Amino acid sequence: ALRALLERNNIKDVTILQMGGLAEAMAGLSKGSVDGAVVSPPHTLSLLKQGFRELVSPGDLRKLGIGFVTNGIVARRSFASSNRNIVLRVIKATAEGTKLMTANEPLTKKLISKYLHIDDPELLHQSYLYVSENFAREPFVPPGAMQWMAQQLAQMNLVDAKALQTTPNSAFFDNSFVEELKQSGFFESLWK
Repeated sequence: ALRALLERNNIKDVTILQMGGLAEAMAGLSKGSVDGAVVSPPHTLSLLKQGFRELVSPGDLRKLGIGFVTNGIVARRSFASSNRNIVLRVIKATAEGTKLMTANEPLTKKLISKYLHIDDPELLHQSYLYVSENFAREPFVPPGAMQWMAQQLAQMNLVDAKALQTTPNSAFFDNSFVEELKQSGFFESLWK
Protein backbone atom coordinates (compact mmCIF):
# COMPACT_ATOMS: atom_id res chain seq x y z
CA ALA A 1 0.00 0.00 0.00
CA LEU A 2 2.87 2.37 0.77
CA ARG A 3 4.45 1.89 -2.65
CA ALA A 4 1.07 2.40 -4.34
CA LEU A 5 0.50 5.61 -2.39
CA LEU A 6 3.94 6.93 -3.31
CA GLU A 7 3.45 6.05 -6.99
CA ARG A 8 -0.04 7.55 -7.06
CA ASN A 9 1.36 10.84 -5.77
CA ASN A 10 4.51 10.69 -7.93
CA ILE A 11 6.75 10.76 -4.86
CA LYS A 12 10.15 9.35 -5.76
CA ASP A 13 12.59 10.71 -3.20
CA VAL A 14 11.78 8.07 -0.56
CA THR A 15 14.01 5.25 0.59
CA ILE A 16 12.07 2.26 1.88
CA LEU A 17 13.91 0.18 4.47
CA GLN A 18 13.08 -3.32 5.61
CA MET A 19 13.03 -2.81 9.37
CA GLY A 20 12.10 -6.30 10.51
CA GLY A 21 8.80 -6.18 12.32
CA LEU A 22 6.54 -3.65 13.96
CA ALA A 23 8.70 -3.38 17.08
CA GLU A 24 11.73 -2.46 14.98
CA ALA A 25 9.77 0.10 12.96
CA MET A 26 8.46 1.74 16.12
CA ALA A 27 11.96 1.75 17.64
CA GLY A 28 13.29 3.36 14.46
CA LEU A 29 10.70 6.12 14.73
CA SER A 30 11.32 6.68 18.44
CA LYS A 31 15.11 6.85 17.95
CA GLY A 32 14.78 9.11 14.90
CA SER A 33 16.59 6.70 12.59
CA VAL A 34 13.61 6.70 10.20
CA ASP A 35 11.16 9.47 9.34
CA GLY A 36 8.10 7.30 8.88
CA ALA A 37 6.81 3.76 9.21
CA VAL A 38 3.80 1.67 8.33
CA VAL A 39 2.02 0.70 11.55
CA SER A 40 -1.49 -0.31 12.52
CA PRO A 41 -3.61 0.12 15.63
CA PRO A 42 -3.12 -0.06 18.51
CA HIS A 43 0.43 1.07 17.77
CA THR A 44 -0.80 4.08 15.79
CA LEU A 45 -2.37 5.54 18.93
CA SER A 46 0.77 4.89 20.98
CA LEU A 47 2.79 6.83 18.43
CA LEU A 48 0.22 9.65 18.33
CA LYS A 49 0.58 9.95 22.11
CA GLN A 50 4.36 10.28 21.60
CA GLY A 51 3.82 13.24 19.25
CA PHE A 52 3.87 11.50 15.87
CA ARG A 53 1.20 12.22 13.24
CA GLU A 54 -0.80 9.72 11.23
CA LEU A 55 -0.29 10.64 7.60
CA VAL A 56 -2.51 8.05 5.93
CA SER A 57 -5.09 5.69 7.41
CA PRO A 58 -6.56 2.51 5.89
CA GLY A 59 -9.73 4.51 5.29
CA ASP A 60 -7.73 7.09 3.35
CA LEU A 61 -6.28 4.34 1.16
CA ARG A 62 -9.77 3.02 0.39
CA LYS A 63 -10.99 6.52 -0.50
CA LEU A 64 -8.04 6.84 -2.89
CA GLY A 65 -8.98 3.54 -4.49
CA ILE A 66 -5.82 1.80 -3.32
CA GLY A 67 -6.87 -1.73 -2.56
CA PHE A 68 -4.77 -3.90 -0.33
CA VAL A 69 -4.93 -7.39 1.09
CA THR A 70 -4.82 -7.44 4.87
CA ASN A 71 -5.47 -11.11 5.48
CA GLY A 72 -6.53 -14.18 3.63
CA ILE A 73 -7.32 -17.86 3.70
CA VAL A 74 -4.82 -19.95 1.78
CA ALA A 75 -5.07 -23.53 0.51
CA ARG A 76 -3.51 -25.59 -2.22
CA ARG A 77 -5.61 -25.59 -5.39
CA SER A 78 -5.84 -29.37 -5.28
CA PHE A 79 -7.20 -29.30 -1.73
CA ALA A 80 -9.66 -26.48 -2.45
CA SER A 81 -11.03 -28.14 -5.58
CA SER A 82 -11.49 -31.54 -3.96
CA ASN A 83 -12.74 -30.16 -0.62
CA ARG A 84 -14.91 -27.24 -1.72
CA ASN A 85 -17.39 -27.73 1.13
CA ILE A 86 -14.63 -27.51 3.74
CA VAL A 87 -13.28 -24.29 2.20
CA LEU A 88 -16.79 -22.80 2.13
CA ARG A 89 -17.27 -23.71 5.80
CA VAL A 90 -13.94 -22.11 6.74
CA ILE A 91 -14.89 -18.90 4.92
CA LYS A 92 -18.31 -18.93 6.61
CA ALA A 93 -16.73 -19.41 10.04
CA THR A 94 -14.27 -16.59 9.37
CA ALA A 95 -17.11 -14.29 8.26
CA GLU A 96 -19.13 -15.23 11.35
CA GLY A 97 -16.09 -14.42 13.50
CA THR A 98 -15.79 -11.06 11.77
CA LYS A 99 -19.46 -10.38 12.45
CA LEU A 100 -19.07 -11.35 16.11
CA MET A 101 -15.99 -9.17 16.39
CA THR A 102 -17.80 -6.11 15.05
CA ALA A 103 -21.05 -6.73 16.94
CA ASN A 104 -19.61 -7.59 20.36
CA GLU A 105 -17.31 -4.78 21.42
CA PRO A 106 -16.70 -6.04 24.99
CA LEU A 107 -15.68 -9.52 23.80
CA THR A 108 -13.49 -8.09 21.05
CA LYS A 109 -11.72 -5.78 23.49
CA LYS A 110 -11.21 -8.67 25.91
CA LEU A 111 -9.59 -10.76 23.15
CA ILE A 112 -7.46 -7.86 21.91
CA SER A 113 -6.31 -7.27 25.49
CA LYS A 114 -5.51 -10.94 26.02
CA TYR A 115 -3.62 -11.59 22.79
CA LEU A 116 -1.99 -8.20 22.22
CA HIS A 117 -1.32 -7.59 25.94
CA ILE A 118 -3.03 -4.20 25.97
CA ASP A 119 -4.71 -2.82 29.09
CA ASP A 120 -5.07 0.85 28.15
CA PRO A 121 -8.82 1.48 27.59
CA GLU A 122 -8.16 4.08 24.89
CA LEU A 123 -5.83 1.74 22.98
CA LEU A 124 -8.40 -1.05 23.26
CA HIS A 125 -11.13 1.23 21.93
CA GLN A 126 -9.02 2.41 18.98
CA SER A 127 -8.05 -1.19 18.21
CA TYR A 128 -11.69 -2.21 18.26
CA LEU A 129 -12.62 0.65 15.93
CA TYR A 130 -9.85 -0.36 13.54
CA VAL A 131 -10.92 -3.99 13.27
CA SER A 132 -14.63 -3.21 13.18
CA GLU A 133 -14.19 -0.64 10.39
CA ASN A 134 -11.55 -2.38 8.29
CA PHE A 135 -12.42 -6.06 8.10
CA ALA A 136 -14.38 -6.88 4.96
CA ARG A 137 -17.99 -7.99 5.27
CA GLU A 138 -17.62 -9.87 1.99
CA PRO A 139 -14.02 -11.07 1.93
CA PHE A 140 -13.33 -10.80 -1.80
CA VAL A 141 -9.69 -10.50 -2.83
CA PRO A 142 -9.36 -7.15 -4.68
CA PRO A 143 -8.05 -8.16 -8.15
CA GLY A 144 -6.27 -4.86 -8.67
CA ALA A 145 -4.48 -5.17 -5.34
CA MET A 146 -3.24 -8.65 -6.21
CA GLN A 147 -2.03 -7.51 -9.63
CA TRP A 148 -0.22 -4.57 -8.11
CA MET A 149 1.38 -6.78 -5.44
CA ALA A 150 2.59 -9.24 -8.09
CA GLN A 151 4.14 -6.37 -10.06
CA GLN A 152 5.91 -5.11 -6.96
CA LEU A 153 7.31 -8.58 -6.26
CA ALA A 154 8.62 -8.70 -9.83
CA GLN A 155 10.25 -5.26 -9.48
CA MET A 156 12.01 -6.48 -6.34
CA ASN A 157 13.12 -9.64 -8.19
CA LEU A 158 11.17 -11.85 -5.79
CA VAL A 159 9.25 -13.48 -8.65
CA ASP A 160 10.14 -14.08 -12.29
CA ALA A 161 8.99 -10.96 -14.18
CA LYS A 162 8.75 -12.80 -17.52
CA ALA A 163 6.62 -15.56 -16.03
CA LEU A 164 4.42 -12.91 -14.44
CA GLN A 165 3.73 -11.32 -17.84
CA THR A 166 2.22 -14.57 -19.13
CA THR A 167 0.37 -15.46 -15.93
CA PRO A 168 -3.17 -14.11 -15.62
CA ASN A 169 -3.90 -12.17 -12.45
CA SER A 170 -6.67 -14.66 -11.64
CA ALA A 171 -4.02 -17.36 -11.12
CA PHE A 172 -3.11 -15.80 -7.78
CA PHE A 173 -6.50 -15.98 -6.06
CA ASP A 174 -9.91 -17.61 -6.29
CA ASN A 175 -12.95 -15.51 -5.39
CA SER A 176 -15.37 -18.25 -6.52
CA PHE A 177 -15.90 -19.46 -2.95
CA VAL A 178 -16.82 -16.01 -1.67
CA GLU A 179 -18.95 -15.42 -4.78
CA GLU A 180 -20.83 -18.67 -4.15
CA LEU A 181 -21.57 -17.62 -0.57
CA LYS A 182 -22.67 -14.18 -1.75
CA GLN A 183 -25.01 -15.65 -4.37
CA SER A 184 -26.50 -17.96 -1.73
CA GLY A 185 -27.41 -14.91 0.39
CA PHE A 186 -25.08 -15.93 3.22
CA PHE A 187 -23.40 -12.54 3.68
CA GLU A 188 -26.62 -10.56 3.34
CA SER A 189 -28.25 -12.76 5.97
CA LEU A 190 -25.22 -12.61 8.26
CA TRP A 191 -24.94 -8.83 8.24
CA LYS A 192 -28.66 -7.97 8.64
